[in-house]
Amino acid sequence: MSQNQVVTGDRKLDRQLDRLGDRTAKRINAAAVRSGMAVVRKAVKAEAPRGPTGNLKRAIGARFRKKRTTGIYEAKVGANVGKRSAAKLTRSGKVQKANSAPHAHLVILGTSNRRTGTMPANNFVDRGFAKTQAAALSVMKRRLREGIDREAARSS
Repeated sequence: MSQNQVVTGDRKLDRQLDRLGDRTAKRINAAAVRSGMAVVRKAVKAEAPRGPTGNLKRAIGARFRKKRTTGIYEAKVGANVGKRSAAKLTRSGKVQKANSAPHAHLVILGTSNRRTGTMPANNFVDRGFAKTQAAALSVMKRRLREGIDREAARSS
């Protein structure tokens, strides 16, 4: 489940960012978004249920990148998101991608009736996002202000 969010700062921050160069403004924006993502990722990880293997909690990650086709930056936090580590060998001899939880969608979205029964939805990603949305935005604003102040001091 994805949610599109457009983050706009207050007008004062926007004007100050416009005064900086495009490259500097992009760098400051990226740092602010990454710090906000860290807050959300931590909350989602805290909300995730701990199963017998712990793979689901371990698979919570974040990714921030520019889409090649559209040039739009994408920030994503959730299960099975982010960089993959090297493959590892399990006890049974199977090769498994590290930080992989292939069952994450079943836990998050739930299942309908099947031969093993139903599984109710446990949307811990949305709960974690909802709990920290305001905190993430305040962290992002603070990082923007710090970055702008740092650049202003550097140019003076």
